[in-house]
Amino acid sequence: MALAPAIAQCASFGTITLTVTCRYLSISISPDTYSFGIVDTNSTVTSTGSNTVKNDGNAPETFWLSGANTANWTLQNAPGINQFSLYAIFNSTQPANNDFGSDDNLTTSSQASTVSRFAGGENGVSVSNNSERHCWFRFAAPTALTA
Repeated sequence: MALAPAIAQCASFGTITLTVTCRYLSISISPDTYSFGIVDTNSTVTSTGSNTVKNDGNAPETFWLSGANTANWTLQNAPGINQFSLYAIFNSTQPANNDFGSDDNLTTSSQASTVSRFAGGENGVSVSNNSERHCWFRFAAPTALTA
């Protein structure tokens, strides 16, 4: 007489719920324009009001800044003929002209904020969602204009 081996099996099932939240990066800037007004050639002026940059996404974000050429002027590290310079820093109050350093010089390429670049009393590094930074600008006008 032959015996067949018996296999005992047990089945158990469970349920797991998975949730995924996609990273959503978004900022708002208010106001989204600023006018320095009439500025003499070969002079420097600092903005009198800040532009508030708010992280209205759902994750921390590091702010990247850049400038742009105009139709008649070129953005440069130092002013020249038809060349201007533009600086930016994050600070809670209006900075003095000498608070802006070479790390704060805008270029036509995007640059990430660091603890020293674009940083005054505030910085644009890993800004948590719903947090704000106050961006101030310094404009150095061309030394002369050809047209």
